[in-house]
Amino acid sequence: MRSTCCMIVLLLLSVAARADWESELIAPSSHRSSLAVDDAGTVHVAYDTPTNEVWYSVRSGSQWDLEKLANDVSWPALRLTAASVPWVVYGQTGPGAENLFLARSDNGEWTVEDTGIFGHDASLALDSDENPHLGYNVDPILWYAHKESSAWQEGGPDAASYLAFQERTPIEVSSSGTVYLGFVNQLPQRNVRLATWTGEVWIEQPVADGENVSLDLDENQRLHICLTDDQAQLEHRITATGTPAIVDGDRIVGETSMVVDALGVIHIAYESSEGLRYARSTADGWALERIAASGANPSIGVGPGSVHVSYEDQGILWHAWQARAVPSARSSVGRVKVRFGAHR
Repeated sequence: MRSTCCMIVLLLLSVAARADWESELIAPSSHRSSLAVDDAGTVHVAYDTPTNEVWYSVRSGSQWDLEKLANDVSWPALRLTAASVPWVVYGQTGPGAENLFLARSDNGEWTVEDTGIFGHDASLALDSDENPHLGYNVDPILWYAHKESSAWQEGGPDAASYLAFQERTPIEVSSSGTVYLGFVNQLPQRNVRLATWTGEVWIEQPVADGENVSLDLDENQRLHICLTDDQAQLEHRITATGTPAIVDGDRIVGETSMVVDALGVIHIAYESSEGLRYARSTADGWALERIAASGANPSIGVGPGSVHVSYEDQGILWHAWQARAVPSARSSVGRVKVRFGAHR
C-alpha cells in the first residue's frame, strides 16, 4: 500500500511539473499588448487595436474589465507601482501629431498628461521614487526622457550615432538610478546595442548581431539581456559583455519578452517557427515549452504561483497562463517588472 501511495504522489508531482498552459480571449481586436501581474496575482494588460485605440484591461475573477483610454493613439507600455497603480505611456498617431501621453489610474480614475514630448514607440520604467523614465524614437534616432519635480528632462545618448531599427527600445532603471536602453542598430547590419546612463555620461556597448532585444534587472540589479541572434536563435546573457547562452537553437525565433522573478529564475516568451513558446532557466539549463500553436507580440509577467503571457493571434488578444511555483516579480526597486515584445 505504501508503494502504491508513493507512486500516486510521484505521479501527481510529475503532472504538476508539466502544468499545461491555459488560454482565454481578452479582446476581439488587438495588435500589441503590455502585461503586468501585481503581488495579489491580478493581471493587468494595456493594448492597442488596428483602429488606433488604446485600452486597459484587468482580470477580475474570471472576467476581464475593459476600459478605453484614448483614440488615435498606439504602442502602449504598462508599468505598475509598488501599490499596484497602473501607468501607461502611448503615442499619438498621424502626421504632425506624435506627442507622448502618460496615463495613471488612482482609485479607478485616470489622469492623462500630455508630456509635450515629440516621439513614438515609447517604453516606460519607474525608478525607486516612482518617477517615470521613457525610451522612445524620433525617426530614426533613439531618445530618452525622465520626469523630476513635475518637469520633463529630455536628452539621451549621442543621438547622431544611433539609427534605431527596433521601433521600441526596452528600458530599465536600477535601484542606484542607472538607466539602461536596449536597441537595434540597422547599420551596417542589424545588431543589438546597449546604452547606459551612469548619472554623468552615456556609455554605448555592442551586445551581439541580432534583433528583438528584451531587458530585465534581477534582485541583485544585474542586467539580463535576451535577443534573437544573427542565426535566428534565442540567446540570453548577463550584461552586455557576458557569455551568451543559446536558449533555443532548434527553431527560428522572432520577438521576445523576458522577466526575472524574485528567485532569479528567468522566464522568456517568444515567437518561433513552431508557435508561441516559453523558456525557463533551471539548474540543468533551459526548459522549453509551447504556449500556443501560433501567436505574436508576446508580453510576459509572473505573479505568486503563476506565469502569464498576453499575445496577439490573427488580430485577437489572448491571455495564457500556467500554474507554477514562482514568486512575484517584485524588485528591490519597489515596482513590478513588466515586459513587452518589440513589433517587427
